[in-house]
Amino acid sequence: MAPVFNEASHVSEFVDRCVAAARACSPSPFELVLVDDGSRDRSREIITQKIGEYRGLVKLVELSRNFGQQAAFHAGLSLAAGDIVVTLDSDLQDPPELIPRLVENLREGYGVVYARRVSSAGGRWGASGHSGLKAVGAFIFHRLMSRMGSHPIASDVGEYRCMSRQVVDHLLEFPESTVFLPGLVAYVGFRTGYVEYVRQRRSDRAPTTLRRLTGRALDALTSFSVAPLVLVMPLAVAVWLIPAGMLLWLVVDALVFHRTPSAAALGWFWGAVAWCLTLSVLAVIAHYLGRIFIEIKRRPRYFVRRIVDKSNHGG
Repeated sequence: MAPVFNEASHVSEFVDRCVAAARACSPSPFELVLVDDGSRDRSREIITQKIGEYRGLVKLVELSRNFGQQAAFHAGLSLAAGDIVVTLDSDLQDPPELIPRLVENLREGYGVVYARRVSSAGGRWGASGHSGLKAVGAFIFHRLMSRMGSHPIASDVGEYRCMSRQVVDHLLEFPESTVFLPGLVAYVGFRTGYVEYVRQRRSDRAPTTLRRLTGRALDALTSFSVAPLVLVMPLAVAVWLIPAGMLLWLVVDALVFHRTPSAAALGWFWGAVAWCLTLSVLAVIAHYLGRIFIEIKRRPRYFVRRIVDKSNHGG
């Protein structure tokens, strides 16, 4: 299953390649579930045509508006009925031809098999497919998330994974409104396998802004981990090193050069440091309080406007 958002230029190719890859797995029945996340182009129309072309193999889940990638993935998982479920993005940066290898590995006894990105040189740097500052940010984010907590997230993996029915059912048991599926998959556990591949960046793909990528990283960190809260303590220690160094300088200045430090200067300096530290702590707490506010309202993750498959597709 895959979410779709403004992918009219290549969603037809994506469907064709996914169906071909699924057919290569085995003669077992399969279904391609596409969740339209409020597209504003012809994506839904093209998918509907594909439903007629591949009768019984393609299903369209149309959300009432854009709810975001994670909500769209959750919608697809809730409607995926197979014993094995493969999730991936529909932008063709992740090749559907990898699906048979993922399924084959899962059948060896794994609960989850990730498609792990590597660079064309075989290393981890640049595996995300981004360049410049985005590549640096992606590298740091994956390293950070892979080292956090008792259930770290696998590094250099995205939403391309193959899961057993048992894992999917457990994922659907989580009640939170704001979901971060990579974290939940890691939290569930089960035996994990990997298939490596080189991600292909599309030149015609709408660029993802640094602001949006930063927002996603912040959501991931705060929805899955208390690391920002834990980091407040070392931050406080680091901040106090500044006035400590300044105090040392004032003492040396008084003892060596016999200059009396200004009480006003000391007061303003220590006050500013204390105020900055207070603001830092309040900012982290405020972010978590915002998430608590969202969770206690228990808003639905998404709204499905309609489902199109062979049973209600005309023609």
